[in-house]
Amino acid sequence: MADRATLRQRKHVLRGLEDALDKLKLDREGFQRLAERGGVFHEQFQALVRKCSAPPTTMEIAKKVLGRDLITPEEVANSRGLNYAKEHLQRFERTLPDHETLLWLCANEFVLLPGPPKEMTLLGVRELNPTYFTEQTGGSFAKDGEVFAREETVRCQWYAIHKTCVRKSVRKNWIDGCGELAETEVVPRAVTLVWATTTHKAVRGEYLLRGLTRVRTASVSSNGDHVTVDCHRFSGVSIEPRADDLKDSRLGVSGQREL
Repeated sequence: MADRATLRQRKHVLRGLEDALDKLKLDREGFQRLAERGGVFHEQFQALVRKCSAPPTTMEIAKKVLGRDLITPEEVANSRGLNYAKEHLQRFERTLPDHETLLWLCANEFVLLPGPPKEMTLLGVRELNPTYFTEQTGGSFAKDGEVFAREETVRCQWYAIHKTCVRKSVRKNWIDGCGELAETEVVPRAVTLVWATTTHKAVRGEYLLRGLTRVRTASVSSNGDHVTVDCHRFSGVSIEPRADDLKDSRLGVSGQREL
């Protein structure tokens, strides 16, 4: 039994090594030259091999690490009235973040959740449950000139979204606030954040952004300013642009971990 387990482990490591080489576009000679080199690139390659060789994350492992900060496709389907095909569920299982990333998400107050089974715009997200929004119909973001609400979409993939805002981004303008992002973080679009906070409301019973009223997103309105998202406990989600140079004690930058 032990020999069989060892054989499976070796095969898994070899597949991981092949995957790492494929990602770096290296042939055998290129790998030999790399193996003889030292320095940062060599260390990064070793880290990539370890990552590719690590046992795949399962949904059960993700639940143990993140607890309630993991929202599963099944929970979204039950709470939002959406249907994921079998291939969608298999893809979500296959593309779960690795264990190291899960630990990072846990330590940095992120929630991990799936996107909808089909691409959805911001207006489409509102149609799922208008009662989650301050403006249940119409509104400034629904005007024809607001391209971000009509063309930017959320897709069928995993999203890791900060539950509040990027640390130290409060009371700073847009540029300085973005300067507080970690290397692995980006600012999410408005549709991504709105999908995340309304899905969190549907599944967990509360919006994201607890303790903070509004956050900036990467979406840009027709007046050239970045769009902010507010989450009020009673009135719901509101979406409007705010001046990029504005500094406010209750305004920060939203964060999304790249996966």
